[in-house]
Amino acid sequence: MHTALHAVVDLNEQIEAVRRRMVALGERHGFLHPDVMACSQWLDRLLLEYYSRARNVELEDANMLGIG
Repeated sequence: MHTALHAVVDLNEQIEAVRRRMVALGERHGFLHPDVMACSQWLDRLLLEYYSRARNVELEDANMLGIG
């Protein structure tokens, strides 16, 4: 597995961990609590990074196959 794909897999694991944390905080404090909102923003940043990196992996793979 190449490095870019490892980064995508690692980001996916981080996303799941932050999502679980956000839900737990929301259940404990309410979903409008500042800690939950901060966690949600962190999750948004991770998701944007994930989609960007995943797209780059797709493009690299297409280029390697001569498709792109």
